[in-house]
Amino acid sequence: MNRTHPRHSCIVCAGLLLVALSTGVRSLSPDIEVRPAGRLQYEMMQLVHTTVRSDPDDPKADSLLPLAWRHDMRGEFAVDVTIRENAAVYVGIWSTIGNNFVDGRSGQTTIKGTGRKLSSGLTETKLTLGFGSGEERPFTLTAGLFKFAYNDDARDLGEYLFKSQCYPGVLYSGFDSAQIVGAQLRSTHADFMTHDLFVTSELEVDPMFDFSLAYLGEFRVREVFTFGLGGMLYRLIPVNPDNTKPSIYRVITDTVGTDAEGDPIYEYDTLTFAGVKAMGRFMLDPKPLLGSPDIFGPEDLKLYAEGAVLGVQDQGVFYEDIMERIPIMVGFNVPAFKLLDVLAAELEYYGSPHVNNPDTKGAPYQHDPAESPDHQGYGHENDIKWAITAIRGVGSHVSIRARVASDHLRTPEHTSSFLVAPDQFYWSLKFSLTF
Repeated sequence: MNRTHPRHSCIVCAGLLLVALSTGVRSLSPDIEVRPAGRLQYEMMQLVHTTVRSDPDDPKADSLLPLAWRHDMRGEFAVDVTIRENAAVYVGIWSTIGNNFVDGRSGQTTIKGTGRKLSSGLTETKLTLGFGSGEERPFTLTAGLFKFAYNDDARDLGEYLFKSQCYPGVLYSGFDSAQIVGAQLRSTHADFMTHDLFVTSELEVDPMFDFSLAYLGEFRVREVFTFGLGGMLYRLIPVNPDNTKPSIYRVITDTVGTDAEGDPIYEYDTLTFAGVKAMGRFMLDPKPLLGSPDIFGPEDLKLYAEGAVLGVQDQGVFYEDIMERIPIMVGFNVPAFKLLDVLAAELEYYGSPHVNNPDTKGAPYQHDPAESPDHQGYGHENDIKWAITAIRGVGSHVSIRARVASDHLRTPEHTSSFLVAPDQFYWSLKFSLTF
C-alpha cells in the first residue's frame, strides 16, 4: 500500500497556501505587488567512467557505477511579494522525484539502500529590505534562507568562498549557487563597485550551526574587467566549541625533551574545523576593446579565473603546506557565434592530498587511508578537474544545458566524490521551463 509521507503532504499544502496568498494579498493594497513563479526541470546523467566502488563493502560493486544512469524531475513554485518598493518577501518550495545511479545494463541500483526517491523542501525563504535614498536603494539587507552566487561567469567549478570547507579543504561543484542561511548586507552606493557582508550558519556539514562572517568586494572597469576579492572567518562562533575544536583529535607536532624515566615529552596541537578563507578572482571581456563585433554573443570570449586559500594558518601534521590548500580555476567562454548562449570550458587545479569527502566522522582531518584502503583520491591523482558546459535558451522560458565534466560529483548517499582522476567523467543534459 502506497502512502504519502507527511513531509510531502506539508509541501503540497504549502504550495496551495502560496497560491491562495498570491491571489488574496494582491487585492489588499496597491502598494503590494505579488509575482508568482514556477519552474520545471528534468535532468538525465550518466557516469561514463569511474573506479570508485558503489559499495565499499562489496567487491562485486566495482562494475556497477561505470555507465550508470540517473534521472531527476524537479518542480518549484515561489511567490515574491514586494511592499512599497523597499521591502520584499520571497517564499519558494521544491519537490523532486528521481533515482540514484542505476546500472543501465541490469537495472540494479548501484548505491546500497537507495532507489527511487521523493524529496522536497524550501528553495528560498527570505526577507529583503532596501535602505537609502533614490530609486536604486544603495543598501539592501537580506535575511533567511537564500541562494547566492558571486561569480556569474563560473558554470561549474569555483565560487570557493561558499562552496568549500577548510580543515579539511573539501570542494563542491555542480550547482549554480550556494544556499545560505543567515543575513547579507549589500552596498551598491557606487556604480563601479559592490560590497557584501555576510553572517551565515552552517546547516549542511558537521559540526552544525556554527556561525561564520564573510566579506565580498567587486570592482568593475566599464564592461571590460571585473576584479573580486573576499574573505571568510569560517566557524568564527562555534555553537559547541568541543565539536568545532575536538580535544580528542590531538596530533604530535614536536618532541620537547624527556621525563625522569627517559620517555619523550611531546608537544601537541589540537586541530580545528575553523579557519580563515581568502579568495580573489577576475573576469576579462575583450569584446568592447574590439568594437563589440555583432558576430559574438554577450558571453563569448570572456576569460575568468579564481583562486582561494582554504585555511590561511597551518595546523600540525595534516596541514603544514599552504600550497595544498589553494584551489585555482580558470575558465574561458569559447565563441559560439550566437548558436549557443554559453560554451564554457573550465579547468581546476587543487593539490590537496586528502580525500574530497565532507564526512570526516567528527575529525578535522581525513582519516588515514591505511585504515580505510577503499578510500579513493588520496594523493595527487585527483588534483585536476575540468568541465565543459553548453547552454541554450529557447525563447524566454525554456533553457537547455549540456555538460561533460570530471568535477566534484557526489550524492547525499555517497559523500565521497565519484570521480577521482581526470579521465573519469560523466555527461548530463538538463531541460528547464520557467513560468
